[in-house]
Amino acid sequence: MTKFRRSIKHPGEVGEQFEKTGKFLSSMYAYNRFAVEQCRQTLSRLAEKRITQVSVYGVNDIAAILYALSYELPVSVTVIYDECPRWKPWAPPVLPLKDYQNSHGPMILAAVVGVEEKVKRLSGLGVNVENLVLMGRSHMGLSNSAQPLQFSSDCGNPQ
Repeated sequence: MTKFRRSIKHPGEVGEQFEKTGKFLSSMYAYNRFAVEQCRQTLSRLAEKRITQVSVYGVNDIAAILYALSYELPVSVTVIYDECPRWKPWAPPVLPLKDYQNSHGPMILAAVVGVEEKVKRLSGLGVNVENLVLMGRSHMGLSNSAQPLQFSSDCGNPQ
């Protein structure tokens, strides 16, 4: 919305900019709804299995959503792992991935895109991929990695 040109080249440009802005906002809304829905479903599945503690891999918007939703559900995010750990004011401790421990429960991979590459990276770093919880998958573990993510029809297809 802040990318409007200061000098308009033709009268239709203003309408085009409003249309692009509307499409962008619609896409962001669809992505945010999708991300929250996936996080809520992931934590709910873990709660149904009576898992009360999890760790998260990744410091991003998905991790922030998981952490916020953990206050609504009986699953707590005890630690976040990342290659470049840094403190986040909204998060529990962020530790380097080399310090990963299974004692914090299963690890949720905080990603809805590029999942397979991240799983390969974690596997290469020695993380037991059977303890990974993949967003948008019906079960824990890699056995579901072939199941593609499906966007809900009421959420749209985030771009």
